Amino acid sequence: MVKTVNLEDVNVLLIEKNSEIRAVLRDGLRQRGIVKVTAVPTIEAAEKLLDEILFDIIIFEDVALAPETRSLAHAIRYGVVGNNPFQVLVTTMFSAEIPAVKRAINDGIDNILAKPFSALALIDRVTALIHSRKSFAVTASYIGPDRRLVPRAEVNLPLIEVPNTLRDKAFDRFDETRARSQIATARSTVNTQKLIHGAQLIASVTEQVAIHYESGIQDETVRVHLDLLLENTREIESRLANTPDAHVAELCGSFLKVLGDIRQNYLSPTKTEVSLMRNLGQAISASLKPDDKIAGLSKDIAGSVVEVRQRLARDH
Repeated sequence: MVKTVNLEDVNVLLIEKNSEIRAVLRDGLRQRGIVKVTAVPTIEAAEKLLDEILFDIIIFEDVALAPETRSLAHAIRYGVVGNNPFQVLVTTMFSAEIPAVKRAINDGIDNILAKPFSALALIDRVTALIHSRKSFAVTASYIGPDRRLVPRAEVNLPLIEVPNTLRDKAFDRFDETRARSQIATARSTVNTQKLIHGAQLIASVTEQVAIHYESGIQDETVRVHLDLLLENTREIESRLANTPDAHVAELCGSFLKVLGDIRQNYLSPTKTEVSLMRNLGQAISASLKPDDKIAGLSKDIAGSVVEVRQRLARDH
């Protein structure tokens, strides 16, 4: 038996650049029971609200409005924007082209609505997400509903049942204090899984790059791998900053310095730089393995940081 839902307390953020469409959708939602609708024309306006208000669902034309490099969905899921990475996200789009759809899915959205659509169709999607929402998966490059369209890393970590304030409000069981506590707990779980996957990626890709150079191969493949290492290591560094494991973030900083030097001259780095890269990559990976205690490696890591700095000083 399907439970009856109550949409009166559901808090919706609608982002739509077309003022006429925005007004029609807002009014249509209100007529069908979703009365708490905040409608804005731009991502910039939405970002300010997302830091202040705990919305339950966000409806937006992500591809059309988002910055070129990072979409709003990606920024929310990674905790860069807003106070809840687990809000229900519905992307609207005119384009049905595969790259646009794939991008939206890989950025972690819950559902896609093809334009034009009616308020009733939107309500149907919202209702479906109340009754059935996918668990979240985390990989080195993805946070969001588990659809398996994004390549999964070898580490088999459990899926995460994330907070769903949309569902809780619809079934009259929402408590803000409890919700914020659940969000904090889920954030911690995501952070841990991201670090584990990040460690795996660093171990694998660093070894590939080192073997590449030792084999004397000179092509663009290594540049792509170096860029992947740089992006992944920056994220790990930011996740570890101001935590009890900040010493690993410091190690990441040294690794980034070496990677940056190699990236500037990626077709012919020095043997010392390649050796340092491999050693640092192994140290970071070892410190973040799920079956090891990071604290137990503190002395070794701290010693590695000192040694790396000394060697870098001699080489430059």
